[in-house]
Amino acid sequence: MPTATYDKIQTHTVTSAQDTITFSSIPQTYTDLVLVCHVVPVNNGAAYLGIRFNNSTDSYVFGGNYWTGGSSTTRGVYGGSDSQIEIIGNQFQSFGAFTVNCDIFDYADASIYKTAITHSRTVDNTSRSLATTWTIAQAISTITIKTNIAACIGVGSMFTLYGILRA
Repeated sequence: MPTATYDKIQTHTVTSAQDTITFSSIPQTYTDLVLVCHVVPVNNGAAYLGIRFNNSTDSYVFGGNYWTGGSSTTRGVYGGSDSQIEIIGNQFQSFGAFTVNCDIFDYADASIYKTAITHSRTVDNTSRSLATTWTIAQAISTITIKTNIAACIGVGSMFTLYGILRA
């Protein structure tokens, strides 16, 4: 098996609160992508955090599981379809800083649907793992991370996109 090589494509560091982070003009020269996010949420109400490919709000089919830590432990499995890959739901702003890793497979192949695996973990040990298929056969050239309420991605948040060669 060949050794995978990770190349940093781009990093966004938030210096003033935002609701959208966009990676555009993603080179089509890698086999896969990895998006690593450190998110510092701003408490602006019931915001969620999601990822979209090529600004599309169509055809994200998912299945996943979650574990809610703290004093009341909840576990669950869920699935469905949405207008994005939902990373953290309406409780987004209440957890404090958290991390998200998103692996995006075969992103440059315009003939197949795209699969993404995301995992997020918050400071109270709440975690969510999600497998999503974007059922549009297009190469991914833009990735957008966004909330539904303005200025919920706080100062100090950092988003880095890596390309993987020979995965």
